[in-house]
Amino acid sequence: MIFSNNDRLVSQEGFLYTRPMIVAQAKHNMEKPIKKPIEKSYAIGYHYLDGHDSDSGISDADYENLSKLRPVNPIYETKKARKILGPVWREDFSNILKWGVKVKEDYLPKTYYVAGSERALPDFQKMWGAALVSEKFKSLVEIFEPNIHQFAPVDLVWKDQNNKPVDGNWYFFIVGQNIDSVNEKLSELPPRKKVVSPRYGFEVTQGWKIRSNGGQPARIVLDKDKLAHAHIWRDGYLQGQMRASDQFKEAAISAGISGIDFGVDALEVA
Repeated sequence: MIFSNNDRLVSQEGFLYTRPMIVAQAKHNMEKPIKKPIEKSYAIGYHYLDGHDSDSGISDADYENLSKLRPVNPIYETKKARKILGPVWREDFSNILKWGVKVKEDYLPKTYYVAGSERALPDFQKMWGAALVSEKFKSLVEIFEPNIHQFAPVDLVWKDQNNKPVDGNWYFFIVGQNIDSVNEKLSELPPRKKVVSPRYGFEVTQGWKIRSNGGQPARIVLDKDKLAHAHIWRDGYLQGQMRASDQFKEAAISAGISGIDFGVDALEVA
């Protein structure tokens, strides 16, 4: 087991490693796709680490530009995307960062202003459906799923210190895959309705109702065949949730990824 200490890691045997050494070794060990089946899935969340999170952010102009974001693949700009991505898709692109597709980076913010004094920043912060992440988080994701997700570079500056640059490389992380992941046979969910939508002109499948009539959470089981070896994804029929495999969760905890929260309720994968 490896214990993290900032960018140094110490093994139980007492050997000192730098993070690049660990990442390089992990990449070497994982040249082939992970073969171990996924057994559980967790919703990815974020917990606040200090009181300055709400005072940090992007400029007003950059915030307005988020409404101009468009997908890289033009098919997701058409109504056909509703069949592919599920009810998370919207014609006005207002929640495009929850679709699980890569976006054109023209209107993504290039600068993020961090409030407060200089301090260690979390490796993961959720925002607008995407996340602001560190190089450490990026390296871990790319070990598991290279070239699947989007990492758009962003400059972080200390806004209370004349926009002094924050050390390190930072990115806006956008999940790059949308998987209709529920196992219909094993889950205890009402059947999804299929209706012909006048809005789209074709039959669409509605999203899952994830609470039973009694108000208690329904039993949800995810499909191991649909997920295959996915480790981070969104499900357009589960409200666009950002989810992770149990293997990724374990690796993130072991690597000391700060800010990320996997909660306590896992969904079974079978």
